[in-house]
Amino acid sequence: MANNPYVNKVVYGNNTVMDISDTTATPEDVLQGQTFYLRSGQRATGTAIGGIPEEELRDTVGWTGKNLLQIPNSVVSETKNGITFTVYRDNSGEVERININGTASADTYKSLSDLTDLEHGDYTLSKGSNNADAIFRVEAYNNSTYVKSWGDMSSESKTIDDVDYDGYNIVRVLIKILSGKTFSNVSIYPMLRKSSVTDADYEPYHASVESEIEQIYSANGVLGAKNLLPIEVNSRTIQSVVFTVNADGSISANGTASPEAVIWDICTNLFLKAGTYILTGCPEGASASTYELLINNSGTTYRDYGDGVKFTLAADTTLDNVRIIVRQGAAISNKVFYPMLRLASDSDDTYVPYAMTNRELTKEVNELSDKMPFTLIRYSVTESSGNQVRIPAGSDIDSRIKNNSVVIPLARLPIKYSMLYTYDGYVQIRLAEDISDSAIGILVMND
Repeated sequence: MANNPYVNKVVYGNNTVMDISDTTATPEDVLQGQTFYLRSGQRATGTAIGGIPEEELRDTVGWTGKNLLQIPNSVVSETKNGITFTVYRDNSGEVERININGTASADTYKSLSDLTDLEHGDYTLSKGSNNADAIFRVEAYNNSTYVKSWGDMSSESKTIDDVDYDGYNIVRVLIKILSGKTFSNVSIYPMLRKSSVTDADYEPYHASVESEIEQIYSANGVLGAKNLLPIEVNSRTIQSVVFTVNADGSISANGTASPEAVIWDICTNLFLKAGTYILTGCPEGASASTYELLINNSGTTYRDYGDGVKFTLAADTTLDNVRIIVRQGAAISNKVFYPMLRLASDSDDTYVPYAMTNRELTKEVNELSDKMPFTLIRYSVTESSGNQVRIPAGSDIDSRIKNNSVVIPLARLPIKYSMLYTYDGYVQIRLAEDISDSAIGILVMND
């Protein structure tokens, strides 16, 4: 047998109390910065970011980051001078499009964004519409003082040349509607890109690919999981609706809710850290009169009718429940719920089954360790002579050592024998061979 300088298996009598000799984990499989043990027993550190390969995340992101026009959350739907602006945002909170309806009773302006950090250069502003009455206007300000304008843009696109912030610190993008102009469900798709970017196809604003990947890394890296919603129920029938919990955590539903509505809590008392989350998984055909997937949180309800619902928790919160509702008299046929709760910073809505977070896994391991009859203690050798190690009386490790403890050196296998005894106020450990290691392992019987 080849000499292994590390411990990967411990046998006490006829019982194997620790064995990692068959583990297959590699640094690439384990989250970056997390420590683990290789099959040899050697301690190692993970290198995977978020547990997901970078190439896979790039495919998941799905955009180039070319649209530089970030429209803040303060820009909301509103009606001004007879013109109704309806702002549509995607699941990540970024603007997808703006619809315009109504007749302007006066010249009307809607500010979209104040840009303060564009690189020096030329830019192209586009609106994704040929409607000449929906005008874009770009102005420069020094704080609140108007400096200049790049003019009105009634065409589909316009070059905003030589942006250099010389004499101004704000580039403001606005929608301008002239008095008397009428709109019927006109959609515009605001995008600002560098003029050197020739691809004019619209995409919503998002951080650069690298920044977005970093956010997803962070989201998955901090928690070590994507789907944070455990399914705590088994297959059952309620009010003639048959629910089948599938192996991947999805839930199939068939039947008619009769004589009453079906309300089924699939998870209760779910603890979440403060943050912004998205609930998804309700199948097609959902509505307030058919079926839905929802979260109850102390009187506030977040409802998913198939497009997902985004919500923010200002503080650490224990949710009341996550439930499926089938309304009274509603029929549901071969529909599958894919309940998933994820951080909003992860824009990928592809369903994955629930997995424990790093925090939950750590708790499980600790609880499992508490049930083990032994604890392996690493002791740094400070006093030794030949094959004997002395542990000072009154030390923490001294108080934990019992006469039936098994003592092994971390760097030497197999062990022929070892002896533990007390002499002159010290715990003495006598090994089969001279000790030359800086540390030894002591397997201690738990209290």
